[in-house]
Amino acid sequence: MVTTSHVSVEPSKLNKCISNPSVNSETENIIEKHKGKMILGGIDLAQRLSGVTLKFLAYENLLDDYPVYQKKVVLIQRCFTTDIRSGDEESTLKSLRKIVSRIKRRFGDGCIDYEEASEGFSMDERVAIWQASDVYVGTAIREGLNLMPLEYVFCRQEKPGVVVTSEFSAACNILNGALRVNPFDVQAAAGVIDVALKMDVNEKAKRMRRDIDFVSERTASQWSKHILKDLKDAVEATETDINTGDHVDASWVSEGEISTLTHINIENVVGAYKATRKRVIICDYGGTLLSKEAASKYLKKDISATSGRVPRKQVMSALRRLCDDPNNTVFVVSGVNRRELENALGDIEGIGLAASNGACFALPAEKGEERDWQAFQFGVDWEKVKSGESNGRGAKAAAKRQQKHYTAFVIEHN
Repeated sequence: MVTTSHVSVEPSKLNKCISNPSVNSETENIIEKHKGKMILGGIDLAQRLSGVTLKFLAYENLLDDYPVYQKKVVLIQRCFTTDIRSGDEESTLKSLRKIVSRIKRRFGDGCIDYEEASEGFSMDERVAIWQASDVYVGTAIREGLNLMPLEYVFCRQEKPGVVVTSEFSAACNILNGALRVNPFDVQAAAGVIDVALKMDVNEKAKRMRRDIDFVSERTASQWSKHILKDLKDAVEATETDINTGDHVDASWVSEGEISTLTHINIENVVGAYKATRKRVIICDYGGTLLSKEAASKYLKKDISATSGRVPRKQVMSALRRLCDDPNNTVFVVSGVNRRELENALGDIEGIGLAASNGACFALPAEKGEERDWQAFQFGVDWEKVKSGESNGRGAKAAAKRQQKHYTAFVIEHN
């Protein structure tokens, strides 16, 4: 079982802050300080991955491209450090101070309200900023658990605001009503902030209603209950499969993982195997003999999830035993290229290989024989095709093959 589960805020703690007179007083102070201006709010860790530098560049671009905002908008940005990555934090703060000075020099001191802290900001301080901000802006380059956008949604129930968040953040996948930005495209990010500032109150309310139920109900305790229930369901489902009366699971181990071929009836397969004199056994490679890795693991998508890897010793031993039986014709079919497949399985005597999804193949070779790779020929005159003289009759069969009585076993984890 694979599930996606995200924890949210604690409503009781946030409600306590929202009803706190000192928090409301601080909210009023922030609004009064920037009277007559729309407020963009953000609180971030002062590290490169937080993307605060890109946020400032997008804000600067907004003031450049939309001069109307130069006297009507202010960015409240708070940054804090943890001393865990002191080098990163020091260089990040240095860059931020430089950009803040440039923005103030160009557009005036009132266009940005920037502060740093050596520790994180308390919930009271965060809630005061959220209640005063018309728009929450987050531009993380890479971000996991960050509850601040969710806090903002909860705090703005009475007076809806807009969440602008990075497409590289976890909040992007959680908050359906948020506006998404690529922080590296500062001009497009500025355009999205413009959309958020111009958005009417009805649209803001609709967007926040998409998220308020999840934000309010997925507390830490509820999240824990969901996880425990998922674990319980997974265990019960596994026990049910194992104890099924008329169905026996088949399992194999590949790359340290135990996978189950739930659709195989072992008794039927063994019975068919023993009842026949000649057998053709076709095995899939990636995902069957060899476990696949997630394609998203690789930056270069043209790299196969099986590239450079070979099956485990148990799998190789089983293939050799099948090939040793003269009554078996064993083929492994794969989408990888000829070189990859031959490097992985070419040492097994008597095994047939089909690479590139069957575009090229090598029949089983006897001991000491060199493997002879062939390609399918469909009777097409490619020279005529290239010159535009094709007769259009399509592909023809190369030759009729002699029919023999075989039982075919196709093994593919699907």
